[in-house]
Amino acid sequence: MLRALCVTILFLLSLPAALCQYADVSTAGGPVAIASPWRFHTGDDPAWAAPNFDDSHWSLLRLDKSWPAQGYKDYSGFAWYRIKLKLPATGSSLALGLYEIGNADEVYADGRLVGTIGKMRPVPVWLGYSPLVFPVALPRALNGKTFLLAIRVWQPQEPSGGFFTGLSSNPSVGTARAIASLRDLETLRYAIGQLPIWLVGAVSGCVGMFSLGLFLLRRRADEYAWAALFLLLNACYSFGYWFYRTCPLPAYGWVFAEACFEAAILIFWLLFIWRFLRIPVDNLLRVSIILLLLAPIPVGLPRYGSISITEANLPWVFISLALAILVFARLVRLAWRGSRYAQFLLVPFVLSALMTAISGAYTSLYYMSIIKSAPVLWLYRGPEFAINWNQVFMLLAELAVAAILLLRFAESAERDERLSAEMEAAHSVQAQLVPAQLPRTQHFQFEAAYLAASEVGGDFYQVFPEPDGSVLLAIGDVSGKGLKAAMLGTLVVGALRTLAAESLRPAEILARLNGQLVATTDGGFVTCSVAHLSDGGQLTFANAGHLAPYRNGIECKSGSGLPLGVVPGTSYTEFTLSLDPGDRLTFLSDGVVEARNKAGELFGFERAADISAQPAETIAAAAQAHGQEDDITVLTVIRAEADGQRRALELAMPDQVQA
Repeated sequence: MLRALCVTILFLLSLPAALCQYADVSTAGGPVAIASPWRFHTGDDPAWAAPNFDDSHWSLLRLDKSWPAQGYKDYSGFAWYRIKLKLPATGSSLALGLYEIGNADEVYADGRLVGTIGKMRPVPVWLGYSPLVFPVALPRALNGKTFLLAIRVWQPQEPSGGFFTGLSSNPSVGTARAIASLRDLETLRYAIGQLPIWLVGAVSGCVGMFSLGLFLLRRRADEYAWAALFLLLNACYSFGYWFYRTCPLPAYGWVFAEACFEAAILIFWLLFIWRFLRIPVDNLLRVSIILLLLAPIPVGLPRYGSISITEANLPWVFISLALAILVFARLVRLAWRGSRYAQFLLVPFVLSALMTAISGAYTSLYYMSIIKSAPVLWLYRGPEFAINWNQVFMLLAELAVAAILLLRFAESAERDERLSAEMEAAHSVQAQLVPAQLPRTQHFQFEAAYLAASEVGGDFYQVFPEPDGSVLLAIGDVSGKGLKAAMLGTLVVGALRTLAAESLRPAEILARLNGQLVATTDGGFVTCSVAHLSDGGQLTFANAGHLAPYRNGIECKSGSGLPLGVVPGTSYTEFTLSLDPGDRLTFLSDGVVEARNKAGELFGFERAADISAQPAETIAAAAQAHGQEDDITVLTVIRAEADGQRRALELAMPDQVQA
């Protein structure tokens, strides 16, 4: 009789465990992990949340292993976990802590919904990554009692062969404060684990800001801007995972955003390479950018059920691999031709691009359940953090970019300093091409306006008064720009001063100048007009390819001889005419007629003739306002009026008119 009674008591005590899986977490202090197996069943039925539902025929599953490892390979859809829990009797609020759930879940306590992870209704939404620890507050009325804990999960079809299937680790029960502390501890652990990728992001951000600063210093060097965009976007991408784990988003949206980010990074990377290596925009660059803009589109289709993530990921893999090969071939060709910058970029570009393609292929294999681990190629995996090859290669690429940016800037600064010194010397030489002060004579009044272009040119003019009251004047333009043109102009002016002292005729002066310049111009030439004005107004002039002068707004017939320094032994024809008192003779450089506005319209000879009777400053200002592209030089000679009028003219004209 006593034996039967004991058997009956033991049967009654074991009856709850037989009917439902049971765990007692009432005695241990602090957060307690629910290590007992749970009842598990695939499918979906709201009645499975009820505490009186008989789940004794359900399978037993451990939560520290994925369900594919426990006989449910490739299963996707709804499933339920159930277990009976005995809570501690305490006055504090209790909570349940769920770890890294890679799907959508609902938590029920005695049939009552107490928490939701992701979105289950009306249509489940896959999160991909949930918060590291998700706290679910338990009703205070359950403290000290035994209740039925049911978790309804939904698993998307895509990653069912991977790690995140259903629940991924044993949940914990404790006070709400303890679970919050556990969440903070797991967040800190995750932050420590993210140190390698954050280091890559920090380096990328620093180099990006450095490149942005270089661009602000040199606005025309847009390769610094493309490098800054590439590096700063890469830094944002590195820190984006932290945002994703702390503020989870729907997985399909995150995958699409990730694809867009990666495409933008690669586009800016290609633009940087092309601009930095001075490669003209070609079909390879155009096609690459178009493909990268289109690549994220298939990645966004799985959310609509059109294709699977595996199928959507394949175009990205092929595009990134094809671009890596094509750009690699371009860099190899440039490096073979001796481009130092291409040699610098070659290795880090190939490594980073190759890793992007390999990672994409590895991800596809992961979603196809061919590989079981997360799609990452690890270099080092420790207890606190891990380093993968993609991070190493990206860090190398960033350091290579920083090195070549610094090298390019140093070379540019050195070149700018050299050009600045050259420009200063050229401007100093250019100042010798025009007289500091125009002479005043009894019979003639002179005006001049000279407006230098942004580049140093070779316009010159000189006025040489003679003892008998006559005047010799010359105006010309040296072909080319820069210090070389200015130096040649100085040589011409020096020769003119020497020849002016010999009392030669204008044609003889041009012939002598031509003989001296033929052997010294090194492929260049000089246009020049030389004129001699007697005190009685007799004008004799010869022209070597320069613009004809204007007399009172009418172009003079002067012919057009060959420019100086082209053909040895060239002779020049002289032309004569008489200037009446008050006549105005105007000489122009080609910078006046070749001034061009934004529409591409030249100032032209017609406009020049229309205003040629106006003061020199007015003519120069009109050409400059139209759109200056070259040095603008205007030299005007006015024959004095009668004595009474001449005094009035002198009062009206300044001593020197020179811009």
